[in-house]
Amino acid sequence: MLKIFEFLKKYTVVVRRYINNGVKYCKNSFKRLPELKNFFKNISSITAGFDTKKYAPLAVAVVFSLVAGYSLSFINKSDDSEKSIEAVNYIQYQPAETTAPAETSEEIVTGSETERPDLLEDSFSKTELEILHTNFKPSEQIESEIMQLVNNYNKTCSFYMVDLTDYAVFGYNSDTYIPTASTIKCPFAFYCYNEIEKGNHSFDETVLYKSGYYSSGTGVLKDYGNGTYYKVGDLLYYMIHYSDNVAFLMLQDYFGYEGYNEMISDMGFETFINGQIKWGKLSSHELGYIWTQIFDYRNECEEGAIFYEDLVYAGSNFFNWPFTEAGYEYNIAHKSGWASPGYHDSGIVLSDNPFVIVVMTESEGETRDSSFFYNMSLTLNELHDEYLEYMGREPSEKGVKSPSELVPENSRAK
Repeated sequence: MLKIFEFLKKYTVVVRRYINNGVKYCKNSFKRLPELKNFFKNISSITAGFDTKKYAPLAVAVVFSLVAGYSLSFINKSDDSEKSIEAVNYIQYQPAETTAPAETSEEIVTGSETERPDLLEDSFSKTELEILHTNFKPSEQIESEIMQLVNNYNKTCSFYMVDLTDYAVFGYNSDTYIPTASTIKCPFAFYCYNEIEKGNHSFDETVLYKSGYYSSGTGVLKDYGNGTYYKVGDLLYYMIHYSDNVAFLMLQDYFGYEGYNEMISDMGFETFINGQIKWGKLSSHELGYIWTQIFDYRNECEEGAIFYEDLVYAGSNFFNWPFTEAGYEYNIAHKSGWASPGYHDSGIVLSDNPFVIVVMTESEGETRDSSFFYNMSLTLNELHDEYLEYMGREPSEKGVKSPSELVPENSRAK
């Protein structure tokens, strides 16, 4: 019996998500959610050694009691307070249309587009959710769900999220350095585009593909013979759109790592690359901060606009999986990365209320890494929606596409 209860506790988040959200998470669940598949798949192993005729009715009764009890808890709360279920879930919200907030000695911190906090000075706990630059407090349900996902994962993980209107920040373990995998291609491309903007290089310069640049893994150039010259502009496109490892190594050698390290150092970061360390490490905090700079850079110059376009249409978009299945249709400018050290994606959700989101893991690329990523991405989106309601802004709507001003035409498709 103890084994059954431990199993049910482990999958509480998954079961509750399906109870609360119904169709939102049930659709294609057996194909796309490893936890739910495992929930049913592993029942046989859990009951191994038990007299199934004796214990099966008891197990069914336990599951039924959990579901019924969870459902009745909402009914009881509604009866007691005459509040809607939504109001019970989000009792710490400020209503969208509200009078002046209750008197408090604490200054209300909201942030603004003109008064951006120093995001680099933030620090994050390794044991709990941190929310900075706002007085917003999440619902107990969301906070509990986030921490249960973290604790059940039982390996190194990190996330960072920042609203790009008010600059409220949400993070967990966000200062821990994690091997970047291909997410480093985004900050390195940022450096390259800045160098081109300054006139130190141009898109039309060419780089020779030498045999020493060959790298297996992602990309298209590995399938072509060396000895060919490629334009810098094309290599930048291949590096972002196809996550091309060969293009990354060619650009790293051509532009040099010293200038990139100087850019990173100027931002206050302490992790670098060199001739031996080609990929390096970054924290989700640092990676997320770079994305806030990219969001500004897109409107500052032609190079910034080209870079941003490549990111909007980059392939291997891990965020698309959970968000699309949940019914959201907005674009996500991003750069993902995966390898034996982990499974990451980072970028900007281009909704009516755009926000930076970074989710990183450090493990062996197991199936449950993608499962953790799936569930955490959706839960962070729900957290951001709670924040929007607190601020009196409309949460993101399903089926609504990204605002046209945030989505450039895909003019660089090759």
